[in-house]
Amino acid sequence: MNSTASLSATRIACAASIERGDGMPSADSTRELEIQVLADVIAAAEFLLQRTEAAGRAVSVPRPEVYAIIIQAVMASARASGHYGPGSLAYAPLLDAILAGVEANPWEAAVFTVLIESVVLD
Repeated sequence: MNSTASLSATRIACAASIERGDGMPSADSTRELEIQVLADVIAAAEFLLQRTEAAGRAVSVPRPEVYAIIIQAVMASARASGHYGPGSLAYAPLLDAILAGVEANPWEAAVFTVLIESVVLD
């Protein structure tokens, strides 16, 4: 199973547990979920940066700054959707635009496109 599929499955399982009233996932599973979210976001960003550079475009800021910009946007997306605290990153709507194979709504897709374009020179 690829990491996007495993992340999606984990997000669904956590949401289902909360909706059933089972309570919050354990601290360990929440930590693992957030680590997986961050790893998947960084991997997706790196893939897009490599694809951008292969197309002859230059990235205008250092990679760590690109990752920080995108991670901050994921955190803001989670907060804007009403999710705070442990595990909240997994519920950020922006993740759907970042992770491959996940259908994103047009707004989140546009936000992510603007983020990537803001760090690229033509």
